[in-house]
Amino acid sequence: MFRNVKIFQVKHLGGIDTFVCGEVNAKNSFGGYVGFKTFITHNSRVNEKGITGGIEDTGRIVSTK
Repeated sequence: MFRNVKIFQVKHLGGIDTFVCGEVNAKNSFGGYVGFKTFITHNSRVNEKGITGGIEDTGRIVSTK
């Protein structure tokens, strides 16, 4: 479950970065919710090291830290 989700973009000389933040409540291996935790993620950039994660073109979050 997600709540308080905000999406915003930052324009800079290299382009536009998209950020998503909010709170997520996920189930543990026993099927119970563990409580809301904050998250933030951003669109990924492909570089010589590969994709670091972030938001896919479809809007799906592929990784968070």
